[in-house]
Amino acid sequence: MITGDHVHHPVQFIEPDVACLSDADVVQAAATRRAFVERYADTGTLVIGTHFPAPTAGLLRRGGDGAVRFVADGLR
Repeated sequence: MITGDHVHHPVQFIEPDVACLSDADVVQAAATRRAFVERYADTGTLVIGTHFPAPTAGLLRRGGDGAVRFVADGLR
């Protein structure tokens, strides 16, 4: 799944309410990020962040604290 312009940095998986200047509607943007996280966390779906610093491909994994993180080393 390619993130396109709805996720600009991996921290937005943990904190979807963190807005970017390009979010025209910050409320809708955060809701879209939350829905993305819920749909793809722990599914094994490859996520490619088009605006992420390297590494740009990884998986969304829910930690013991419930937070979802972008994990690039999950590909090994």
